[in-house]
Amino acid sequence: MSIINKGIKIILTKKISALTDEEFSELLKVDFFNAMRFPLKETRKQDKDLLPTEEETIINHLSLDGLHGWGNMYNQLVASIKIPVTEDGETKYYSADQFENKMNSEEDPCALYL
Repeated sequence: MSIINKGIKIILTKKISALTDEEFSELLKVDFFNAMRFPLKETRKQDKDLLPTEEETIINHLSLDGLHGWGNMYNQLVASIKIPVTEDGETKYYSADQFENKMNSEEDPCALYL
């Protein structure tokens, strides 16, 4: 789920939970919301597990940045790896992806190591 969707979900959850029991019951009487009765009730229950909106938003931003940070670092590391392969007496350097493609396309992948 994107950070925007998570933020919207947090705000919506807080708004639904801020309704009094009477207001919530009136909301469920509206045909449009009646079809969403179960998820709305669950959303209202889940609010008890949430921190205040500001804190939830900060956590979502940090988790997204951390996840993307590790993903970017991994991608940069893999992209920087060069694998030497000797072909026809000449050494060529391949990225990890290029090497994997080459291994999968060779009839005898072990020939790359000889």
